[in-house]
Amino acid sequence: GSDICIATLSTSSFVVVYEGTGNTGIRAKACTVSGTTISVGSETVLYNPGGSVIGTSDDLFACRVDTNKGMTVFGDDTNSAFGTAIAFTVSGTTISAGSVHVFTSIGMANPGADEFYGSSTHVLVTYINSTTIYGQILSISGTTVSSGSAISISATVDTKDNSRCLGLTATTALIVYELDSGTRAGKVTQVSRSGTTLTASGTINDWSTSTGSNIPHGLTRISDTVAIIVYYAGTGVLKEQAKEIQVVGTSANPGVALDLDDPGDNVNVGCAVVNATTAIAIYQTTQVAVLTTSLITVSSVTHIWLSIDGAATFTNIGDPTWAA
Repeated sequence: GSDICIATLSTSSFVVVYEGTGNTGIRAKACTVSGTTISVGSETVLYNPGGSVIGTSDDLFACRVDTNKGMTVFGDDTNSAFGTAIAFTVSGTTISAGSVHVFTSIGMANPGADEFYGSSTHVLVTYINSTTIYGQILSISGTTVSSGSAISISATVDTKDNSRCLGLTATTALIVYELDSGTRAGKVTQVSRSGTTLTASGTINDWSTSTGSNIPHGLTRISDTVAIIVYYAGTGVLKEQAKEIQVVGTSANPGVALDLDDPGDNVNVGCAVVNATTAIAIYQTTQVAVLTTSLITVSSVTHIWLSIDGAATFTNIGDPTWAA
């Protein structure tokens, strides 16, 4: 398969979701972590209709629902690329999968999904059809999935771009995307839910005025009102950058850009939360073929880059690290 996704369920458990080789369907393995030891469970078939399910890279996504439950969403190429979801529960390294749920009967690409943080029953999913990005709420009871109605967020995106979403609270989330023309400005807006009804109530703001074409974005939650986005800034900038996004009312307000790599290489960016004030950004340098991590602290709208490029042993929160 072309895609591999990870749903982090807790500090000691995650699930890897992927398409099996040779048209063998969507599969998963549950993993547990103890110290620096990872235990991997047996492979579980989540869905195998016969034929290639994931025909295009980035058409598979996975996310957490609760500490013992996750979900995968994908465009099913055996069924006109309709948006499809499967919920699963995890006990140790054992996975139990629910039935397939088709949540949209239009062809979809580049899905994103994230839990409404703390809800344990609702997930926001985003996806692109042609030049329109949609948002939709999925509700999970046990391993049974149901869905609300989709809403259009923007009709000026690129089918190949990565739409992403991030749950902030049990009822609010962010959606990020890029425009399909000009300098391809990156946009962010807040959405909210009541049950399975989604409302795009927030203003639409720029997180970048110039982005790289079809480049994934790293996006992570710091708190109920703060997120970090890591991205490649394109025309006129050519750097990997990070920004804090603060939500005030219904407005998602990006802060000042922090340069991570100059010049950036336009690929392989991501980030993850460390604690309530710190995120870790991961990106690939152009100067050498290594992956570099940079720690970013957040205090109000102040950004401090704590690490620098170079080889070091990752022994505490202030040290840089890299992997060949």
